[in-house]
Amino acid sequence: MNDIKSVIDTFNNEDVREFKHFAKRQRQSNERKDIQLFELMVKGKSETKTLLPLLYPESKNPSNKYHALRNRLVKQLKDFVVLKRMENDKTGVSGILGTISMARYLFDKNANKLAWKYLLKAEK
Repeated sequence: MNDIKSVIDTFNNEDVREFKHFAKRQRQSNERKDIQLFELMVKGKSETKTLLPLLYPESKNPSNKYHALRNRLVKQLKDFVVLKRMENDKTGVSGILGTISMARYLFDKNANKLAWKYLLKAEK
């Protein structure tokens, strides 16, 4: 859990606000445990035994739910950081990586002709 907290600790106030907005766009719901977990960690709580009763007060064995929640938060943090890095990258490398990523996606979906078009674009 300390790894997640370490990532969150690198965020400034603007990053915290942007991450919450980013996470809420992915799924609209008022009962968002992942955002609750994020907010608790921003406030300094990171111990599992402290977080479990706060997130799942009426559950007798919440550890499976908690680990799934933690994994979802890790994925969201990773996606957020990648997008943020691409947005702030002035070198053009992120554009190339984005184009290659699009090509890989298209290959996975058997849209080979279009995928090759994106790969050639990335090469140029």
